[in-house]
Amino acid sequence: MSPVGVGLMSGTSMDGVDAAVCRIEGSGAALRLDVLGFLHRPYPRRLRERLRALAEGRTTAREVCLLNDAVGEAFAETASRAAASAGVRPERLGCPVVSDFRPRDCAAGGQGAPLVPYADWALFRRPGRVLALQNLGGVGNVTVVPEDLGGVFAFDTGPANLPLDEAVRAVTGDRASLDRDGRRAARGRVDGALLRELLRHPFLRRRPPRS
Repeated sequence: MSPVGVGLMSGTSMDGVDAAVCRIEGSGAALRLDVLGFLHRPYPRRLRERLRALAEGRTTAREVCLLNDAVGEAFAETASRAAASAGVRPERLGCPVVSDFRPRDCAAGGQGAPLVPYADWALFRRPGRVLALQNLGGVGNVTVVPEDLGGVFAFDTGPANLPLDEAVRAVTGDRASLDRDGRRAARGRVDGALLRELLRHPFLRRRPPRS
Protein backbone atom coordinates (compact mmCIF):
# COMPACT_ATOMS: atom_id res chain seq x y z
CA MET A 1 0.00 0.00 0.00
CA SER A 2 1.23 3.50 -0.79
CA PRO A 3 2.25 5.63 2.21
CA VAL A 4 -0.45 7.78 3.76
CA GLY A 5 0.55 10.83 5.78
CA VAL A 6 -1.13 13.62 7.67
CA GLY A 7 0.32 17.08 7.04
CA LEU A 8 -0.39 19.79 9.61
CA MET A 9 0.03 23.54 9.54
CA SER A 10 -0.72 26.30 12.01
CA GLY A 11 -0.56 29.61 10.17
CA THR A 12 0.51 33.03 11.38
CA SER A 13 -3.13 34.02 11.88
CA MET A 14 -3.12 31.61 14.86
CA ASP A 15 -6.76 30.65 14.34
CA GLY A 16 -6.23 26.88 14.48
CA VAL A 17 -4.67 23.83 12.86
CA ASP A 18 -5.18 22.66 9.27
CA ALA A 19 -4.67 18.96 8.53
CA ALA A 20 -4.55 17.24 5.12
CA VAL A 21 -4.54 13.45 4.80
CA CYS A 22 -2.62 12.45 1.66
CA ARG A 23 -1.40 9.35 -0.15
CA ILE A 24 2.04 10.01 -1.63
CA GLU A 25 3.87 7.99 -4.29
CA GLY A 26 7.28 8.63 -5.87
CA SER A 27 9.45 11.72 -5.53
CA GLY A 28 10.79 14.60 -7.60
CA ALA A 29 9.18 14.95 -11.01
CA ALA A 30 7.47 11.55 -10.55
CA LEU A 31 5.69 12.59 -7.36
CA ARG A 32 1.99 11.81 -7.17
CA LEU A 33 -0.17 13.08 -4.33
CA ASP A 34 -3.83 12.28 -3.70
CA VAL A 35 -5.74 14.18 -1.01
CA LEU A 36 -7.91 11.80 1.01
CA GLY A 37 -9.32 14.30 3.48
CA PHE A 38 -8.99 17.74 5.06
CA LEU A 39 -9.87 19.14 8.47
CA HIS A 40 -9.62 22.56 10.10
CA ARG A 41 -9.81 22.58 13.89
CA PRO A 42 -9.89 25.99 15.62
CA TYR A 43 -7.73 26.55 18.66
CA PRO A 44 -9.71 26.87 21.90
CA ARG A 45 -10.16 30.53 22.78
CA ARG A 46 -7.86 30.38 25.81
CA LEU A 47 -5.04 28.76 23.80
CA ARG A 48 -5.43 31.38 21.07
CA GLU A 49 -5.14 34.14 23.68
CA ARG A 50 -1.98 32.56 25.09
CA LEU A 51 -0.44 32.33 21.63
CA ARG A 52 -1.26 35.97 20.94
CA ALA A 53 0.43 36.98 24.18
CA LEU A 54 3.48 34.98 23.12
CA ALA A 55 3.60 36.70 19.73
CA GLU A 56 3.42 40.10 21.44
CA GLY A 57 6.20 39.25 23.90
CA ARG A 58 3.87 39.22 26.92
CA THR A 59 4.96 35.87 28.34
CA THR A 60 7.54 33.96 30.36
CA ALA A 61 10.02 31.17 29.64
CA ARG A 62 7.80 28.80 31.61
CA GLU A 63 4.79 29.71 29.47
CA VAL A 64 6.80 29.11 26.28
CA CYS A 65 7.54 25.57 27.48
CA LEU A 66 3.90 24.96 28.42
CA LEU A 67 2.70 26.26 25.05
CA ASN A 68 5.11 23.97 23.23
CA ASP A 69 3.29 21.04 24.84
CA ALA A 70 -0.21 22.51 24.40
CA VAL A 71 0.26 23.20 20.68
CA GLY A 72 1.74 19.72 20.22
CA GLU A 73 -1.38 18.23 21.80
CA ALA A 74 -3.57 20.32 19.49
CA PHE A 75 -1.62 19.04 16.49
CA ALA A 76 -1.83 15.42 17.64
CA GLU A 77 -5.59 15.62 18.25
CA THR A 78 -6.18 17.27 14.87
CA ALA A 79 -4.07 14.64 13.09
CA SER A 80 -6.00 11.87 14.81
CA ARG A 81 -9.38 13.33 13.89
CA ALA A 82 -8.36 14.05 10.29
CA ALA A 83 -7.05 10.52 9.79
CA ALA A 84 -10.20 8.99 11.27
CA SER A 85 -12.44 11.13 9.05
CA ALA A 86 -10.52 9.89 5.98
CA GLY A 87 -10.90 6.25 7.01
CA VAL A 88 -7.29 5.90 8.16
CA ARG A 89 -6.60 4.33 11.54
CA PRO A 90 -5.41 7.23 13.68
CA GLU A 91 -2.23 6.91 15.73
CA ARG A 92 -0.89 9.45 18.20
CA LEU A 93 2.26 7.47 19.04
CA GLY A 94 4.60 5.04 17.33
CA CYS A 95 4.54 6.61 13.86
CA PRO A 96 7.24 8.65 12.09
CA VAL A 97 6.97 12.44 12.45
CA VAL A 98 8.80 14.95 10.26
CA SER A 99 8.79 18.40 11.83
CA ASP A 100 10.71 21.60 12.64
CA PHE A 101 10.86 22.73 9.01
CA ARG A 102 11.41 26.39 9.87
CA PRO A 103 14.41 26.02 12.25
CA ARG A 104 15.97 23.43 9.93
CA ASP A 105 15.67 25.82 7.01
CA CYS A 106 17.27 28.61 9.06
CA ALA A 107 20.09 26.27 10.10
CA ALA A 108 20.72 25.57 6.39
CA GLY A 109 20.99 29.29 5.62
CA GLY A 110 17.37 30.01 4.72
CA GLN A 111 14.86 32.31 6.40
CA GLY A 112 12.37 29.73 7.63
CA ALA A 113 9.66 30.82 5.18
CA PRO A 114 7.92 30.20 2.88
CA LEU A 115 7.64 26.44 3.42
CA VAL A 116 5.86 25.39 0.23
CA PRO A 117 8.21 25.86 -2.80
CA TYR A 118 9.02 22.18 -3.37
CA ALA A 119 5.39 21.13 -3.01
CA ASP A 120 4.30 23.92 -5.38
CA TRP A 121 6.82 22.72 -7.98
CA ALA A 122 5.89 19.05 -7.58
CA LEU A 123 2.16 19.68 -7.83
CA PHE A 124 1.74 22.61 -10.22
CA ARG A 125 4.68 22.79 -12.69
CA ARG A 126 3.75 22.83 -16.38
CA PRO A 127 6.07 22.00 -19.32
CA GLY A 128 7.31 25.12 -21.08
CA ARG A 129 5.62 27.52 -18.65
CA VAL A 130 6.59 29.64 -15.64
CA LEU A 131 3.89 30.05 -13.00
CA ALA A 132 3.62 32.37 -10.00
CA LEU A 133 1.53 30.88 -7.19
CA GLN A 134 0.30 33.39 -4.61
CA ASN A 135 -0.69 32.08 -1.19
CA LEU A 136 -2.74 34.29 1.14
CA GLY A 137 -2.36 32.93 4.66
CA GLY A 138 -1.67 35.02 7.72
CA VAL A 139 1.23 36.35 5.66
CA GLY A 140 1.22 36.28 1.85
CA ASN A 141 3.93 34.50 -0.13
CA VAL A 142 4.58 33.72 -3.76
CA THR A 143 6.36 30.77 -5.39
CA VAL A 144 7.80 31.15 -8.90
CA VAL A 145 7.53 27.72 -10.54
CA PRO A 146 9.50 27.08 -13.76
CA GLU A 147 9.74 23.66 -15.38
CA ASP A 148 13.14 22.95 -13.77
CA LEU A 149 13.32 22.50 -9.98
CA GLY A 150 16.62 24.41 -9.81
CA GLY A 151 14.89 27.63 -10.88
CA VAL A 152 12.23 27.63 -8.17
CA PHE A 153 12.24 30.52 -5.71
CA ALA A 154 9.78 31.93 -3.20
CA PHE A 155 9.41 34.85 -0.82
CA ASP A 156 6.93 36.60 1.45
CA THR A 157 4.96 39.35 -0.24
CA GLY A 158 3.59 41.05 2.87
CA PRO A 159 0.66 40.89 5.32
CA ALA A 160 -2.46 39.01 4.27
CA ASN A 161 -5.14 37.58 6.57
CA LEU A 162 -3.38 38.26 9.87
CA PRO A 163 -4.21 42.02 10.08
CA LEU A 164 -7.65 41.41 8.56
CA ASP A 165 -8.50 38.82 11.21
CA GLU A 166 -7.29 41.13 13.98
CA ALA A 167 -9.41 43.96 12.58
CA VAL A 168 -12.50 41.73 12.56
CA ARG A 169 -11.87 40.70 16.16
CA ALA A 170 -11.56 44.36 17.12
CA VAL A 171 -14.78 45.56 15.44
CA THR A 172 -16.83 42.58 16.65
CA GLY A 173 -15.53 42.49 20.22
CA ASP A 174 -13.93 39.08 19.49
CA ARG A 175 -17.28 37.58 18.47
CA ALA A 176 -15.86 36.80 15.01
CA SER A 177 -12.31 35.97 13.95
CA LEU A 178 -12.44 36.39 10.17
CA ASP A 179 -14.22 38.30 7.41
CA ARG A 180 -16.07 35.38 5.83
CA ASP A 181 -16.31 35.74 2.04
CA GLY A 182 -14.98 39.31 2.42
CA ARG A 183 -18.45 40.62 3.20
CA ARG A 184 -17.29 43.36 5.58
CA ALA A 185 -14.48 44.45 3.26
CA ALA A 186 -16.88 44.61 0.30
CA ARG A 187 -18.98 47.21 2.15
CA GLY A 188 -16.00 49.46 2.79
CA ARG A 189 -13.79 51.70 0.67
CA VAL A 190 -10.04 52.04 0.25
CA ASP A 191 -8.30 54.59 2.47
CA GLY A 192 -5.88 55.92 -0.13
CA ALA A 193 -3.66 57.83 2.30
CA LEU A 194 -3.27 54.83 4.60
CA LEU A 195 -2.58 52.54 1.63
CA ARG A 196 0.17 54.83 0.36
CA GLU A 197 1.72 54.94 3.83
CA LEU A 198 1.68 51.14 4.12
CA LEU A 199 3.22 50.70 0.66
CA ARG A 200 6.20 52.77 1.79
CA HIS A 201 7.20 50.08 4.30
CA PRO A 202 10.89 49.12 3.81
CA PHE A 203 10.05 45.41 3.60
CA LEU A 204 8.35 45.93 0.25
CA ARG A 205 11.54 47.41 -1.22
CA ARG A 206 13.77 44.52 -0.15
CA ARG A 207 14.94 42.21 -2.90
CA PRO A 208 13.81 38.58 -2.61
CA PRO A 209 14.30 36.22 -0.97
CA ARG A 210 12.68 37.89 2.01
CA SER A 211 10.45 36.80 4.86
